[in-house]
Amino acid sequence: MSSRKKQNCNTPLRAAIIGCGCVAGGYDHASSERGIRTHSKAYALNEYTELVAACDVDRERLQDFIRAWEVEEGYTDAREMLQYVSPDIVSICAPDDSHYDLLEMCLDFPSVRGVWCEKPLAKDTKGCAELITRYRESGVRLLVNYMRSFCADYLKLKEQLLAGEFGKIQKVSVYYTKGIMHNGSHAVDLLLDWLGKPKLINVTHAFVDYDPEDPTVDAYVLFDDVPVNFIGLNESCFSIFTIEIFTNDARVSLEEFGRRLIIRRIDSGPQSSGHRILDYPHESDTKLAFAMADSLSCLVNTMGGHNSEINESKALNVLDLTASLAEMGRKLLNPRIVTETMNNSEPV
Repeated sequence: MSSRKKQNCNTPLRAAIIGCGCVAGGYDHASSERGIRTHSKAYALNEYTELVAACDVDRERLQDFIRAWEVEEGYTDAREMLQYVSPDIVSICAPDDSHYDLLEMCLDFPSVRGVWCEKPLAKDTKGCAELITRYRESGVRLLVNYMRSFCADYLKLKEQLLAGEFGKIQKVSVYYTKGIMHNGSHAVDLLLDWLGKPKLINVTHAFVDYDPEDPTVDAYVLFDDVPVNFIGLNESCFSIFTIEIFTNDARVSLEEFGRRLIIRRIDSGPQSSGHRILDYPHESDTKLAFAMADSLSCLVNTMGGHNSEINESKALNVLDLTASLAEMGRKLLNPRIVTETMNNSEPV
């Protein structure tokens, strides 16, 4: 029987953040744009949560963070913070290679009933299936922050694709930077939802623009009978995240990091050439700028016993596929070339 404490409906959930970088609060603190791009702002605007503590091994960055977000308590040791603060929710915004250990740590503290972890779930698959089982058995809800899966416009697009509203999917192309596990996994999360598990994977090219253990790869993945091409581009040149879906009757594009949905359907008018051509584009804002709030709301609702879209196993499936692609990419890379690339590249 779980020893996790029950929530008092009249008391906000106490939240704590581990890792005080950009996605924790820096993106919103440095930007005047509308929207919610960080965990801190999502907590601040959710009536059921209160950010009470933060932790970072860099003391100067920690102090800047707690001043900017008016957080009461700051720690340089995560275990110490969890012990003394007793949070209900923990955000893991630390580097990718620390995720697994921090996820394990959160299970040691009975106050923790929800964990909001940045992607990926871990750097490799070892022990992750058992970790997911432990989360389920303990009653702690785990949400890996593939925020597009919680965005209303993306959920609507999924319904339209699965219902065949645009016709049968012919092919999909994904353009991304900064590692197949770190950034490419956002696309994999969506594609697993839309197309199911893959039948065939192959990597044709790989290079390092972020992490030698997580190369950016060009890959071919066959989902059922739908070919998907992943095209990796160099983060040091520019950032990109675009998904193009070609169906029998339309071209559906998610551009500007998925913030803009562009749909071009078959022109129904008569064509003198006899060809079927695409009509003028219909563009709309996907409201992705507010998807962080959607993710948090989903976690809070689930912790309150309501139905949710949280599926811890899907995050594990995303990790399985991206880890396989990363491993294939590493095999293509000469270790000497990897070292030289990292030495000659500027930090991103």
